[in-house]
Amino acid sequence: MDVARNGQVVRFSWRYTNGLASDEFWYYFGDEKTYRVTKETFVQTKASPGAQVCLSVKVHRASGDDASDYTRKCTS
Repeated sequence: MDVARNGQVVRFSWRYTNGLASDEFWYYFGDEKTYRVTKETFVQTKASPGAQVCLSVKVHRASGDDASDYTRKCTS
């Protein structure tokens, strides 16, 4: 997973192999544990400059089988 910051905008992006068109990505910021869903391979959020932001994301398959556990990345 990659992370980039541009002022207050923090962008997390990821790549993975063997993707399916029906794949979704479940993610959450920090320790909130309530996941959100996207079909994109990136998410953005706003944060104060210098504030640490963490993202956890995993692939979810339409069949109900997850392709992986959550992967976590934080800004430095």
